[in-house]
Amino acid sequence: MNKQLILQTGLRFGIMLGLVSVILSVTFFFLSPESKWPEGLLGFAVLIGLVYVALNQFKTQNGDSLSIGEGMRVGFWMSLISGTISSVYKYLEMTYLNPEEFEKQMKLQRIGMEDQGMNEEQIDEAMKIAGGFTEPYLLIPMGILGSIIFVGIIALIVSAILKKERSVFE
Repeated sequence: MNKQLILQTGLRFGIMLGLVSVILSVTFFFLSPESKWPEGLLGFAVLIGLVYVALNQFKTQNGDSLSIGEGMRVGFWMSLISGTISSVYKYLEMTYLNPEEFEKQMKLQRIGMEDQGMNEEQIDEAMKIAGGFTEPYLLIPMGILGSIIFVGIIALIVSAILKKERSVFE
C-alpha cells in the first residue's frame, strides 16, 4: 500500500507540476517575453506549494505518518514526471515554437564574454559547448536531472517540516 501510495501521489502531483510549468511558460511568453524573473519566482512558489500539498496529502492518506524517505520518494516521482513534461516542452519551444529566443540568448552570452575580455577563439569554443546542450539527447535528460535535484531539495526540506513517524505502538 505504501509504495503504491507513494507512486500515485508522485505521479499525480508530478503531472500537475509539469502542466503548471508549461502553462506558466506559455503565459509569460505572451505577457512578458523580455523578463524571466517573474516566471521563475512564480514557478518557485508553485513548486514549493505543490510539494507541500503532495506531501501533506500523502501524510494524511498514510495514517498521519510521513518519514523523510517517503517524502523524498514522492518528490522523486514528482520531479521525474514534471521534469520530463517541462523539458520536452522547453525543447519544443526552443526548436520549433520560439527559436529566435534561443538565438537572442546566445548573442547576449557572446556579448557578455566579449565584455569579460575573452578572445574570439575562447568565445567560439564556449558557444560551441553551450550550443551542444540544446541537442535533444542532452537538453531533455539535463532538464530531468536538474528537476530531480531541485525538487529533491525542496522535498527534503518539506519532508523534514512535515515529518511524523509512526508510533512503535501502532
